[in-house]
Amino acid sequence: MGTRRVDPERRDRIIDAALALIAEEGVAGISHRKVAQRADVPLGSMTYHFEGMGELLREAFTRFAGTVSARFEERLAAARDLDEARAVVVDVIHHDDPVNPRDLVLTHELYTLAAREPAYRELTRAWMRRSRDILERHFDPATARQLDALIEGLIIHRALDTTPADRALTVDAVERITAGPVAGRRDGATGPAPAGLDALRARMLAGRMYDDTAAELVEARRRTVLLTDEYNASFGRPQADRERLLRRLLAAVGRDCHFEPTFRCEFGFNIRIGDNFYANFDCVMLDGGGITIGDDVLFGPRVGIYTANHAIDPAERAAGACYARPVVIGDRVWIGGDVTINQGVTIGAGSIVGSGSVVTKPVPSGVVAAGNPARVLREITDADRTGFRP
Repeated sequence: MGTRRVDPERRDRIIDAALALIAEEGVAGISHRKVAQRADVPLGSMTYHFEGMGELLREAFTRFAGTVSARFEERLAAARDLDEARAVVVDVIHHDDPVNPRDLVLTHELYTLAAREPAYRELTRAWMRRSRDILERHFDPATARQLDALIEGLIIHRALDTTPADRALTVDAVERITAGPVAGRRDGATGPAPAGLDALRARMLAGRMYDDTAAELVEARRRTVLLTDEYNASFGRPQADRERLLRRLLAAVGRDCHFEPTFRCEFGFNIRIGDNFYANFDCVMLDGGGITIGDDVLFGPRVGIYTANHAIDPAERAAGACYARPVVIGDRVWIGGDVTINQGVTIGAGSIVGSGSVVTKPVPSGVVAAGNPARVLREITDADRTGFRP
């Protein structure tokens, strides 16, 4: 096995090697030793970069979902009108002939894990939500949901059915589903977003190294500061007006979403928030890697979510090298005041993170976690119910 004294890409290679092995042997067939051999790294690197196999699998499947979503987003971004958006949907279903077996296996391995473990269920929900958000730039939410199911279902059928797929039938199905009203891009513009920014977004969301000083990102941050200034200045205006401003800023916003002033984010276009969300004062979100927040979530004051990180190597760091990992927060989560949530973290549904905590690892569903670094203190049980009724 080769040795590398300076190897900033080692962690990425381990993740890519894990995905390659899962595609070949399934989750049940991989081990730390096999992944290390495939990645050409010392066995000790596995425990240096990952707390255990569970963390490696979550990172690997997060990268896979991000890569597939970025590919889909890039294709649909080129559509200038409804007809072109329909054509892209059909092309996505029929693009690979035969269907890419690697993607098929990885998708089913992820779904099998999600059926057993809530942490992976949050990941698959975030993936589905992002796919629908991408579709909602051209179609209304109900239509986007139906199209998302059609795309996934037909791709699986094409992979497993021995009868050749009929493209004309797919065209007819897409036209029938999209016969209703459609929605334009969330930023109010027409046509695709600039190609340079799209490519950088795809790189960030896929967890790859990117140039944080790129002109497109600098301009995107400038626009975001102006939009967040406008939103913060709207405090006291009708909720509907404030939510319209948020929809110009964020990728997806549910009903009754409210930030106390001041709210700051890096880009906004990688943030997706569900229904009935409340953030207390001075919330900060650096969303390069993607932030997905479920329904009925509460944030205390000064909550910070940081998906981005600078390169470890000082020369690379000075040159602007960064990488990002997504953060996913499930439904009915309560994040206490002054909590820091670092990149790559998933917080399961119904959990509580105590004030002042620094969250560096995934938090399972239905627990109370706190500390620096945060750790699970106990489960939330029926004994915690007080009988309160509004």
